[in-house]
Amino acid sequence: MGGLALLFLLVFSLTVAPPHVQVIDQTSHELIIPSNARVISSNVSFSSSGDSIYLSSLPAEVCLSYSGGSVGLDENFSFSASVFLPENSDIVYMSPEPIGFSAYDGLYNITFYGRNFTLLYYYNDSSPRPDLSTFYLGGMVVTSITTVALLVLLFRNKVRRIEVSEVSPTELDDKDKMIIDKIKEGNYNLTKIAELTGIPRTTVYRRIRRLIKLGYLVEERKDGKVRYVVKGDGNER
Repeated sequence: MGGLALLFLLVFSLTVAPPHVQVIDQTSHELIIPSNARVISSNVSFSSSGDSIYLSSLPAEVCLSYSGGSVGLDENFSFSASVFLPENSDIVYMSPEPIGFSAYDGLYNITFYGRNFTLLYYYNDSSPRPDLSTFYLGGMVVTSITTVALLVLLFRNKVRRIEVSEVSPTELDDKDKMIIDKIKEGNYNLTKIAELTGIPRTTVYRRIRRLIKLGYLVEERKDGKVRYVVKGDGNER
């Protein structure tokens, strides 16, 4: 895909109606909202703070409206999300593999389950509608260069950089040590750790998951809330 085609894809995706995403949260009262999304309805009351909303009760069904040709969530708990796109949408990238597809009343319903998902799309009124079963089985393959270019363009204001082989799987770098130090100081909340370290929240989360696997940290859950403690420092419950 050439540069002009890529630019056309981006412009086209920005000029059409945004998709809706229905999120079912049964675990956490906190839901991180991406910068290109807004809450348009919820079956429970909630309050907002920064890039998060805090739900008054669970389970909760939250409807989000997205812009910019991309749809996604990155949370620290498992959730179900149904993405509703017009049938003239061309999906160029998605991860992980969805758990379900359906088409009804001119819409695709693509369902994901897990801690995160990403979907990139654009509208193409001039082309035949994609065959749903073919897409489900094979997907639409794009090169890694095109995918990276799309991500950079679509998230110009807030790029979520995925750390790949940044550090050795078993060695700690300065960011890891900074996160551990802040947790030792009693900052058990993910949002607070990100605020004090200046490290993007999603990056803090990925590093914490790695530190848990390595045995440096322990994740504790109580009443739908998550706290992180350093293993063996006496604060484990």
